[in-house]
Amino acid sequence: MSAGVVETSRGEYTISTDPARLDVAAIGRFLGQSYWAAGIPAETLRRSLAGAICFGLFHGTEQVGFCRVVTDRATFAWLCDVWIEEAHRGGGLGQWLVETVLAHPDLQGLRRFLLATRDAHSLYARCGFRPPVRPDAFMEIHRPDIYRAAAAPTNAPPPQGHDAHAARPAEPPSPAPAPRAHAGQDLWTKVDGALEAWLAPADPALAAAAAAAAQAGLPEIAVAPAQGRFLEVLARATGARRMLEIGTLAGYSTIWLARALPADGRLVSLEIDPERARLARENLDRAGLAPRVEVITGPALESLAGLCAAGVAPFDLVFVDADKQNSRAYVEQALALARPGTLVVVDNVVRDGRVIDPATGDAGVDGVRAMMDFIAAHPRLRAAGLQTVGAKGYDGMLLAVVEDAAPGGGVSG
Repeated sequence: MSAGVVETSRGEYTISTDPARLDVAAIGRFLGQSYWAAGIPAETLRRSLAGAICFGLFHGTEQVGFCRVVTDRATFAWLCDVWIEEAHRGGGLGQWLVETVLAHPDLQGLRRFLLATRDAHSLYARCGFRPPVRPDAFMEIHRPDIYRAAAAPTNAPPPQGHDAHAARPAEPPSPAPAPRAHAGQDLWTKVDGALEAWLAPADPALAAAAAAAAQAGLPEIAVAPAQGRFLEVLARATGARRMLEIGTLAGYSTIWLARALPADGRLVSLEIDPERARLARENLDRAGLAPRVEVITGPALESLAGLCAAGVAPFDLVFVDADKQNSRAYVEQALALARPGTLVVVDNVVRDGRVIDPATGDAGVDGVRAMMDFIAAHPRLRAAGLQTVGAKGYDGMLLAVVEDAAPGGGVSG
């Protein structure tokens, strides 16, 4: 017997199991772009919702999160399709959603509760999940391309991989193709691990910073170790003595960048959240880098305006890894704090391939696209976009060099 509709509220947010409240279109948009359900057909989505206990997370009347549980309500349950809209992440909503699931009256006394995740292990560990005691006892039938196969015409040519979109058109295609399921994720993660072992071996300071971030429940959005080493090498190659970082989080990428500084170098890092800034300072102090790094707390655009007003010396390298909605504004402000030759690096610009789609309705994607348009038209910026795969999935970086005011700017792919 079902427990019926369950609802709980926290401030402006509500979690409800009422099927009538679900925004099926919003759920479909997110799952259709996820790494595990890319391209899921509408009918398959409808049946999946009907056969599960669905939990909607709402901010007022807007649905901003979701998960569902497949269960017999007696012995077994499978937690899946967990998501929180990007603009609402970082405030503990994901943990609250999972805890609400585990407290549901129909999910008590189960012998086994399973889930699968690529990158959110620390979140689920805080809710009591652990790796299987006997992973060798589990078997599966896995069809990662089933949605893509169902959507493809019978006479369609075989997929050509992500390089099929390497040439940059005058205008991005509309509508854009749905991102593909990443059957190569296991391989990407293994290669990242090998590159880290060869070129970026773990050390106590970085390991402690990562552990502190996980313990504090921060979202797992910091750069991977291989990317951290890439940033350090870029900074060393440019000879940067003054660096600006927009988006500190727990200071993981800050440590990588600061290690490239000479003894008299300086890094300024901007973080909106005071608790994260405090944690970053502790991590930097533990790494012996606190004297070289200033962490400024507050909205980044306000902090950038303050730096401009103070007339600080120009920066040699700028790393942007903050909310994507303001990407254009961050780059525009960075220009005011740059000199000819300054390197600007912006992370997470490919967005799992969604950057080419003008109609995602995702504020982060729209923000990156606005930044791309700005850079492409700016006479002082010469930029290149780089697609990346690795432990963090499919994404990419933008690298732009600030030039004297002269023709010839633009973005290349």
